[in-house]
Amino acid sequence: MRWNLLPLLLFCLIGCAEDNPPARETIFRPPPAVCTYSIQSPDKIEIRAPEIPELHLKKAAVGEDGLVTFEGLGGFQAAGKSPDELATSLHSAVQRKHPGAKLNIDVCARSRHFFAYGYGVATQDKYTFVACETVTSALNTVGFDETIWPAQVRLVRPGKNGGPDRTILVDYGPMFDEGGKPADYLLEDGDILEVTRTPLRRKSNIPVTQPSAVTQGENTVRPCGKHE
Repeated sequence: MRWNLLPLLLFCLIGCAEDNPPARETIFRPPPAVCTYSIQSPDKIEIRAPEIPELHLKKAAVGEDGLVTFEGLGGFQAAGKSPDELATSLHSAVQRKHPGAKLNIDVCARSRHFFAYGYGVATQDKYTFVACETVTSALNTVGFDETIWPAQVRLVRPGKNGGPDRTILVDYGPMFDEGGKPADYLLEDGDILEVTRTPLRRKSNIPVTQPSAVTQGENTVRPCGKHE
């Protein structure tokens, strides 16, 4: 007797697909071991080279073509490069005339991101960051005082395109009680940190994991000021 195995095969395939659903996109990501900022237009670059007076503290903006141009040096590809990579290119260009001179750069980032912080919607304040801001470094920025309940810190990611908000609880209790290390997550533009008041008073001591001004070797990235 011949058996028609096609229905059985289809049943197996459907069942296997249900037992092994596709992996969902990770909503909350941990911070990377090394944080690198990619320069983009219209970021502003400032040269720090005290041994080269004609270049020291000179500023130039990255153009739409991705180039940054300094008088006497010419144009350099900046967009898509890290501050260290651009600083290396500039440093190489001045070595013939100024051998051994040190050169670093400060990147004033035009593309800024914001996160909100507060005990509720009515008390939320906005804070600026450039890149690699985490829950821990953000709390360090705003101040984790003794009125905050360490076990009740919530990271809220507003829904996009009409989707629902996503929330994850970040428990700092073990760090205070046992010296443990809590999970940490990268912030995205528009994220909200919600905290809860507690009647318990305890000493706050949250270590910084990434500063708001991202240090790239001896080069820095920071949000542009209001008049820059």
